[in-house]
Order: sequence, then C-alpha cells, then structure tokens
Amino acid sequence: MSKQRFERRPLISASYHELKEHKNNRRIWIEGETLNDVSFPVDTLFRVECDIDNMRVILRAVPSTPENIALHKRRQLNKVSGRKMTGWIKPIIDVCNANITEVFKDAYGEQGRFAAYAYDGVIVFTTHPDDAKRIEREVSLVRNVANGTITEGSAFTGIGISTNSTHDGYQKAGLKPKLKWAVELEGRYLDAAKKNSPEVFSGARMFTGYVEEVEKDLIEPVNSFSFSMSCTDHSNVGKAKKGLSDAEEGETATQIFGVMGLIYAANPAILISENVPSAKNSFTYKVLRKELERIGYNVYDLFLGQEHSGSLDRRERYWFIAVSKGLNIDPQMLVPRTRDLVYKNVGEILDKNTNAEWFPLTKFETRQAKNIAEGRNFKINLVDENTTVVGTIPRNYTKHQVSNPHLTDHNGNYRLFSKEEHAALKLVPPRLVGHMSATVAHEGLGQGIAYTHGVECAFNVGTAVIAATQPQSQLRLAS
Repeated sequence: MSKQRFERRPLISASYHELKEHKNNRRIWIEGETLNDVSFPVDTLFRVECDIDNMRVILRAVPSTPENIALHKRRQLNKVSGRKMTGWIKPIIDVCNANITEVFKDAYGEQGRFAAYAYDGVIVFTTHPDDAKRIEREVSLVRNVANGTITEGSAFTGIGISTNSTHDGYQKAGLKPKLKWAVELEGRYLDAAKKNSPEVFSGARMFTGYVEEVEKDLIEPVNSFSFSMSCTDHSNVGKAKKGLSDAEEGETATQIFGVMGLIYAANPAILISENVPSAKNSFTYKVLRKELERIGYNVYDLFLGQEHSGSLDRRERYWFIAVSKGLNIDPQMLVPRTRDLVYKNVGEILDKNTNAEWFPLTKFETRQAKNIAEGRNFKINLVDENTTVVGTIPRNYTKHQVSNPHLTDHNGNYRLFSKEEHAALKLVPPRLVGHMSATVAHEGLGQGIAYTHGVECAFNVGTAVIAATQPQSQLRLAS
C-alpha cells in the first residue's frame, strides 16, 4: 500500500505510536484535531476492517443512518468518543480486541509500535515502519539461513581483507555467503580486491566513492553488512597530528551519515564493524549505537587484541556486532576465544630469500635525538627474529617513520618488512596482497585488521544466528 495514497485518497496526516496492551489484547488509538481534519469528529460511526494478511486495520467512517445506528447498538460498528478540553471536545478513537492482536502480533515486542495514516473518511493502522523493516530483515535472514546461505554488503572495503575475513567466518559457521555489493573510495583498492579474491567479489556491484555519495536506491538489501569507518580521526595519534580535540572535528565526521544511509537501504539483520579502541567513546559511535538501538538492533561491544588473533601483530581493535533484536541470539556465543600464537616469533614469517634493501640506522638515530630534544616520544622500534610482539604497522609504512617496526641485522642497519611478511604478521592470506605494489599493499594492510578477528566475529555471530533461528521459526514468515 502506498503511504501517500489509499484508494486514490491523498494522505492528510501520519502519526506514530506505542502499541499498548489491555486485558491481554493489543490496543490501537488515535486522537486530537487530526480526526476532525479527516471527517472523524466526535460521535462519527465507523467500521473496523482487520486485514491480517497485510498486517493492517482500516477504519471507515459511515453515515449515521438508522440502520448504522442499530448496528452500533449491536456493537457491529464503533463510534468516535470525546474528551472535554478547554473550549473544545477532543475526538478519540480506541480499538482493542483479539483481531487487533492478530494483526500486530509480529510487531509487538519490547518497543512495539504502530503507524496511523489518515485520509478523508479512512484511517489505516499498520505496523510501524521501523518494526516493518525489522520483521522484513529477520524474515529474510531466517529464510536464507534455513537454506544455508547469507547475503553480504561491505563498505570501506579497502583491498578486501575485512570482507574476505567475514566471508571466511560465515563459511566456517556452515553458511554459504554471497557478496552483493561493496563500497570503497579508492578504485585501485577495489581492483586489487577483485583480482585477488574473485570468488568473493565476482558478481558483486562495486561502488567507488565516499559512502556519503553512494545513491542508496542502488543498494540491494542484504543479511549482513560489514564496515570500518576511517580510524585516523579517532586514534590518539591521528588527533594529535591533526590538532583535533575530538574525532568529529575531522573531515571524516560525515561518514556516519553515509553508513546509516547504507543501513537504512540494505536493512541488514547483522552488522559487523571495527575501529580503534578509543572510537567506542566518541560521539560518532555513541550516536550510531543509539540510532541502531532505536530502529531495533541489540549492539554488543568487543575489544580484541593479540590474545584473540594469535598474530604477531599486536593490533587492538574495538569491534561491535549488532543483531536485529527479534532474533534473540545468545550474547555469550559472541564472546571471542583466546588463542596461541600461530607463529612463535618473527623469524618464522621472514622471507629467507628476500632481496629487500637494508638502510643505515644513522638517519633514524638523528631523528630520534631530535624527537627527544623536542619532547616527542617517537623512538626507534627495532625487531628481530626472536620478537614475539610486533607493534602495529601503519598504512604509511613505506615512509620509513622512526617509530614503526623495522627489522635489524644487529650491525647498524634496518629494513622494512615485505608486503608478504606484513600480511603474515596480521595472518592475512598472502593471496590478498598480490597484484599490487608494496606501497599499496602496506596501505591496505596498515589500515586493515588482524585477519582472525574478522573471521572469529563472523563465525560467532553466524553460529549464534543459526542456533537462534533453526530450532524455531516463530517469526511469522510473510508469504
């Protein structure tokens, strides 16, 4: 049904209400001047039609003929009641019975609501648009999971590390994932992602641009959406370099509007996202969480580090998983497990046949002395074959910044990790850094994730959803 017109009548007003309960039945109501505007003044007789299949209740005003008055006395028609106000009588409609309960039983929950669309002589009550979207995404996920599948969307895709990890996590949980679309600002990153993992990106719609500018009518609904908003303005180092007092002063502050636009359009039942730990308490993420809770998600926070990834890279991240609340998953199933290091030390991931260039440490030593003299705590960061904890390598690694991890030969020289070694530090499959230069690969890896974090999050939520949906199909699957 078009919200703008009903039976060729123009919409006069729309209102949104909490769905109340009275004597174990659901109660719908509307009151005030709106009823006068749509020909439902006090004492107007009206007929109640319950359209259970389309989850709506239709009220039709009828003339006060003797026949209709008799029907009202037999309780086959209803009448608009009134409440005396200052200088006027407020019209009130209040309907409560078993049929109303049947119509709204899917929408009724912790925050069950309904919408009322008023036309001249007709008022249509139906599921609140937010609850309708919630039911729609839950039904879609339940159906797909029952068939062993799940559809995905991705934003801030980069070179495809997080997208691949989520894909692998769902496969590990026993689901067959299908990527429907991906958004990334850098076309060269998307090219690399498609070249290196065609089995993931084949057939997916690609968007190259800011998330804010993607036309949301081009976004296909999906079951799961993974995204990682820019972390630079949220990190302490990034804020210091840019002179920001908070992340929202940075140029990436508007990303939240693009992200929410994608969520509204794609209506996923599952959201997976990560950022630097300090992002959790930012205004951006507080607003994001509140809006997700408002439209019907439960949001769960996770802080994952080296003990959860098993990687030599100590990258720590704030992850959140949001799940449509009607699915009633067990939050304990999202708790990540700890794991041992996959590689015992840096020596196990080094390319013994590399022809990587070595550089003298003199430039770093000069720079370090200058930093100390100026009160900056950026010091030389050298690692060797025996190192078991490596500081996170950033996106601009090839700029040879003094505080980034560098390999030492213990003879006054250092070198950069190769792109393959960098991938191994984060347990990223080496195939994902093919078809690109070392500079681009380090950029993608530096702003990427510890791979097993993404796998574990998708595996856990996939397993939780399967457990919550397969034993029960209480969701009334719309035909």
